[in-house]
Amino acid sequence: MKEETGIEKVEIDNYWESRTEYTFRKKGRNTSKQVYWYIARTDEVDVKLSEEHTSYLWLNHDDAESMLTFEQEKKLLRSAIIHMKKSGMIP
Repeated sequence: MKEETGIEKVEIDNYWESRTEYTFRKKGRNTSKQVYWYIARTDEVDVKLSEEHTSYLWLNHDDAESMLTFEQEKKLLRSAIIHMKKSGMIP
């Protein structure tokens, strides 16, 4: 988290995680990628992006879902929201 955002004080929820996989073409070759997803909480809102990123957004979960393109990520977000509601993290 710190490397990519500059955010240092973060609390990760150890009771929910997910992984997605996809393949994309890079320099004419198929490249496989795995992405690991976690739920985290912080009070820090000032972001200092690493060079590999160009922008960021803070969104509520409804707006976040509307920004997602792939159904796999929408399902993942819905799963995280259900977990956060059951655990009392969000109303």
